[in-house]
Amino acid sequence: MYFLIIILSALPQFNLEVPYSTENSSTAFSSDPALSFDSLNVSFTGNWPFAIAYDADLDPVRDLIFCGAGGGVYIFDNSDISDPVLLSEQIHARDHVRAVFYEGSTERLYIAAADAGLEIWDVQDALNPIRLGHCDSPVEACDVAVEGNYAYVADVTEGLRVIDVSIPSDPVEVGICITDNFAGGVDVSGDYAYVACGYGGLRVIDISTPSDPEEVGYCLSAGSAKGVAVADGFAYIANDTYGLRVIDITTPSNPIAVGNCNTPGNANGVNILGDHAYVADGSSGLRVIDVSTPSNPVEVGFLDTDGHAKRVVLTDSCAYVSDYDALVVVEIITPSSPSELCILDTPGYSMDLTVSGDYAYIGVTDDGLRVIDISNLSFPIEIGHCAVSQQVTGVAYADGYVYFADYATGLHVVDVSIPSDPTAVAFCNTPGEPRDVAVSGDYAYVADNGEGLRVIDISTPMSPVEVGYCNISGNASDVDILGNYAYLLNEYSLYVIDVSIPSNPTVAGICSAPEIPMSVEVSGDYAYIADNYSLIIIDVSTPSDPTEAGSCSISGIAHSVSISGDYVYVAADNAGMRLINVSTPQSPYEAGYYVTPTFAIGIDISGKHAFVAVWTNGMQIYENIMTGLEETKKETAFLLDVSPNPSGGCATASFELLQMSYIELIIFDIMGRIVEIPVAGSFSAGQHQVYIGELPSGIYMARLQISGQSATRTFAVIR
Repeated sequence: MYFLIIILSALPQFNLEVPYSTENSSTAFSSDPALSFDSLNVSFTGNWPFAIAYDADLDPVRDLIFCGAGGGVYIFDNSDISDPVLLSEQIHARDHVRAVFYEGSTERLYIAAADAGLEIWDVQDALNPIRLGHCDSPVEACDVAVEGNYAYVADVTEGLRVIDVSIPSDPVEVGICITDNFAGGVDVSGDYAYVACGYGGLRVIDISTPSDPEEVGYCLSAGSAKGVAVADGFAYIANDTYGLRVIDITTPSNPIAVGNCNTPGNANGVNILGDHAYVADGSSGLRVIDVSTPSNPVEVGFLDTDGHAKRVVLTDSCAYVSDYDALVVVEIITPSSPSELCILDTPGYSMDLTVSGDYAYIGVTDDGLRVIDISNLSFPIEIGHCAVSQQVTGVAYADGYVYFADYATGLHVVDVSIPSDPTAVAFCNTPGEPRDVAVSGDYAYVADNGEGLRVIDISTPMSPVEVGYCNISGNASDVDILGNYAYLLNEYSLYVIDVSIPSNPTVAGICSAPEIPMSVEVSGDYAYIADNYSLIIIDVSTPSDPTEAGSCSISGIAHSVSISGDYVYVAADNAGMRLINVSTPQSPYEAGYYVTPTFAIGIDISGKHAFVAVWTNGMQIYENIMTGLEETKKETAFLLDVSPNPSGGCATASFELLQMSYIELIIFDIMGRIVEIPVAGSFSAGQHQVYIGELPSGIYMARLQISGQSATRTFAVIR
């Protein structure tokens, strides 16, 4: 034990860059095992993943709505159909929720979560849903249907995947049928799965032997089959620009197109109720088509929605339309006259964010400000919303206020002193189109597109007023402030602007950028610029003569940068979050990365955590594991222990659960690398022990993650 104490007292804050890739390791890992995203020296911590509404399903017995929005699922109480009430936002998937399927007899929700594959959730307690299991997808899970013990997943170029879900904590793929073109929608009836396969039309697959699914028939069409619903011997296809297509499937091996009804938009999804087909028709909303004569379907009613209708699910009296920025509830008692009952707003696209203390403030397109409590990094929750800005381009926080750059209208000021009740209190119009904002002291500095830099006095936040400006050539796109200087980008260069006299800002120096500079952050003597596919470092120690000091290539388009210590964190579009070591500014290099679910757009840093605004997946939180692992000081409810400590090679982790929970136990070595994941799955309430496999001599960290909490214990192996 004396040996152990000596070692622990000398444990450093690890700052060693030993490459660790979850993609190439023998044990692929993300802190949520629903998917091991490609990463290096960066781990997933948590997310608030909500964004556009893509699909929904219903529990008519308990009057619940499950609304897939971005990378999460909202659960609403639908007892009053004119005013559903949000019950829970506890379901956080690891990628975009493309489809949801509720299975009533087991009260389970199945999620087609794009690159994260199939996720299974227990929703018996709607307030506290529990993730039961997952099954990775080879490409992108786009739709799911469940029948008996099997889930049928449409997986783009990998066709139809058949997954045995009889043990929901351990779903296993048992069958595959590769289809022509892109499998995007699926419905199951009897012994057949009907798959909408884009320009491959409808494919009919015999699933009577789930381990050996076999295509037995198909029917091509001029359009792209996006969605499918089966009823009474017919398959109804949402056929993109060609509207609704009706196919006779009474002989599955010989499906025959018998009818078509063009729609004005893009038919994305379809569902059937009685003699009517309800089509989610993109920008043309909901279309109601009489299919009582399948060979002659005729539109009899419609309702234009404000968004872009993707999917539709039905009850006897209502249609629930996933409309991108909302779930629209439509009364259909009279099919020829559908009428809007209510709109359940969902977030739009995350564009930018800033972090202060226990809160993240996210600027969302067409939606305004979302305030997220991040006191539990593993499970952030939304606590406030202010619909103030429609085209947010930049967000800054200072002294209880959030400042929004809105491309269309100017600078907005939101009082967030009560985070749960953010309130728009002021507005300042600018002559151009604001693209970013930075705040320092009593002033906000706005990159105002063709109108250069605008200086706005915010000493009285409820009465902001412009006091100065500085015109530059081109279009001002991003700005940062350090001391008496503003650092302003246009499409060609970095401008260093002296703002010591706010009413008379003047250009002190200019440094051209190699490509298209998009974002700038300044620290010390250097400005760090996201420049298309590069990070450019500019020495600004002499403001009148800024010069390039170094550069580093970036895999994706660099949208935004943030710096902490020796690292610059870059939001790099489809390349995710990239971590650049700038300890030697003349020789920066990539030290780590994490590929985000979709496009990484904005970024901010707090400590060793990066908060990333991800286009269709809200906010993702990642940890730079090179900054070290610390043993948990604060006791948690599940009392993790590792014994014996030290051990001779084999140790046991012990913990106690108060309720059934999904847990993960992860073992790190002294350099922050993941060496083993002994367990990841659902455990019942009570005491548990998990065997940790044989390890070579050394110091290790055991991290237990449960329901948004984590505990870490250090242990030694002496052989």
